[in-house]
Amino acid sequence: MTVQGRTFRNYLREERGASGAEFAIVVTVTISLILTSLGMSMLLWTSSSLHSAVERAARCYAIGAAHSSTTTCTNAATTISYATANYTGPNFSPVFTADTTGCGHTVTGSVTFPLNTGLFNVSFPLAAAFCYP
Repeated sequence: MTVQGRTFRNYLREERGASGAEFAIVVTVTISLILTSLGMSMLLWTSSSLHSAVERAARCYAIGAAHSSTTTCTNAATTISYATANYTGPNFSPVFTADTTGCGHTVTGSVTFPLNTGLFNVSFPLAAAFCYP
């Protein structure tokens, strides 16, 4: 088989452009790793922020139930509002719940984190719960 006077075997032996092809492969992998690292760091930030908001809200709920005139967390609705205000992560609309069943004043929170790395998309469900007696 010939293409403009050159055989297919000549094309296989050709080395011009090899560095360009190698560069394209390396750049693709490098950019994917950088985007994945950034996405994972945002995932950890979201998880940390969710845990912090839940812990603060459970503590406020326990103190607010005992001293209803001095704190803002006097019932479940105000505690959920307090947890939402203390969540400082990305804007993914976390869901908080507060109740007094179980070990004491329990606050739970959950959020779904979408991770887009450029090569694949994955959603991570994150949840946090904290109980303050």
